Amino acid sequence: MVLTPEKIKKIREEILSVPPEERDKKIAEIISKLSPDEVEQLKGGVKECPFCAMTLGKIPVKKIYEDNEVMAILDINPIAKGHTLVFPKRHYTYLTEMGDKEIGYIFSVTNKIAIAIMEALGATGFNLFVVCGESAGQKAPHVLINIIPRFDNDGLEIKFPQRQANEKELEELASKIREKSMKIKIGKEKEIVKKEVEEKKYEKEYPLP
Repeated sequence: MVLTPEKIKKIREEILSVPPEERDKKIAEIISKLSPDEVEQLKGGVKECPFCAMTLGKIPVKKIYEDNEVMAILDINPIAKGHTLVFPKRHYTYLTEMGDKEIGYIFSVTNKIAIAIMEALGATGFNLFVVCGESAGQKAPHVLINIIPRFDNDGLEIKFPQRQANEKELEELASKIREKSMKIKIGKEKEIVKKEVEEKKYEKEYPLP
């Protein structure tokens, strides 16, 4: 049996309707009711995430830290000596999918790893770099935190173009953001979910035929 576009859309909406931490269970539940051909059609032949494969030991890495939740490895294409990637062992494509406790934990670990890198390499500073979403330049299919060690006169320059904003524009932007930020509740499951980002993820993983 072939899944219709309407059926795939319904499945997509069903997956997006549950919290991120429950999606693996929901996907498994849905897949259990489908034939092998339907499962293949639904997944669209998605390949295994390479970073998830790293956590399982399927891809060799230069690991510098690991616990039950987080792994840190040296980047094979470093921007600077000691460039490190820190990522959750559980699969998340975007930072916005992670819960408050998970985000707090991974950034706490990242800070400690950065300190260890500075002490080991004699670095005098570091940059933390995270990209979230394709428009921000995200290419990896997994949340990554980059630790880039910095050294005096290392020649690296991280610069974004700036422009002057006028008072009216700033006030309009502040008003729009305040309206959304009033819904933030730290310590509980996220109430602000970037649905458009989520939908793009599942459109990629479960494409319409």
